[in-house]
Amino acid sequence: MSDKKYSIIAVLDTIEDKLIQQSLELIVFASSFAAGDLSTALVVVPGKSVMKLCESITEKYLIDTAAIEHDELYYPNPELLAELLYGTIGEYSPGLIIFTHTVRNSQCTAKLSVISKSSTVTAVESFIRDGETCIFQRSIFNGKLKINQRLNALLKIVTVLAGTYTLEEDTVSYKSNASVNAPAYCPAPASRSGAKHYGYKPISLSPEALGGVKLEDADVIISAGRGIGKEENLSLISETASIFENAAVGASRPICDQRWLPFNQQVGITGRTVSPKLYLACGISGSQQHIAGMKNSQCIVAINKDPDAAIFSVSDYIIVEDLIYFLPVLIRKYRDIYEKE
Repeated sequence: MSDKKYSIIAVLDTIEDKLIQQSLELIVFASSFAAGDLSTALVVVPGKSVMKLCESITEKYLIDTAAIEHDELYYPNPELLAELLYGTIGEYSPGLIIFTHTVRNSQCTAKLSVISKSSTVTAVESFIRDGETCIFQRSIFNGKLKINQRLNALLKIVTVLAGTYTLEEDTVSYKSNASVNAPAYCPAPASRSGAKHYGYKPISLSPEALGGVKLEDADVIISAGRGIGKEENLSLISETASIFENAAVGASRPICDQRWLPFNQQVGITGRTVSPKLYLACGISGSQQHIAGMKNSQCIVAINKDPDAAIFSVSDYIIVEDLIYFLPVLIRKYRDIYEKE
């Protein structure tokens, strides 16, 4: 049993023992929730062998870390992770556990909430203090309404919507009050049921999941919508992405429904929630379900020949033009300026 207790535990995401950078936004949420005092916060890193990763996070962000290591956490395994986190709760006695909002983490928090008899709320965008209690705010009906949710249990479990608490590398205020300890190893407890495996055992990633820059890690996302016209025009979207560093191709749901792109490239409430530095929406009308998945991007540029397209309501820059004509001009101008330098 650990002598030190933490009021907040932030559970980061890894795949093949590599950190998903977007989950570092939880450090900012934890800092805000703890009024800047990260000495009360612990970062938990699950994986097969993640002690080195814990050490690098402690060194860079001056925050305590703990590893949860298990062979079957090399690939995401939300049911197993919930079981192991149940042991972590007893070890550190937190009042709040936070995750990045994803389908996998929603599955994990649902199980963890049941076995720990705690309260949970997903897709949190912000919170407000009400005396000694906290009210979490989230959107419903694809972002059309916002609601407040008060959790009364002693232990609260929350998934935080990506992009709502952006981690800036030059931010130093969140470091000021953090204590620095060597990463602690959190041993995997035995299953409460005595079972060797927990629901299923992930054995590999599909080739689609392995290829290219992942949406969650991309600084730039070029997304295609129904307005691209035909599947052959996806080459224009890919070529546009190629002029940027660390860029990925995304899509609205109609593109994935037609199997023009795989579903792991879908952006929206039923796909991926993203918050890149630049989001370029090409021929996307802007349904609420799509907007909910990308509205927290730092800069949104929309290209659509319909001047009344809903996507324009959340865009920083609006281009009323047929993308088939505009994108080749953008690519040519970019290369004329930068490739000749």
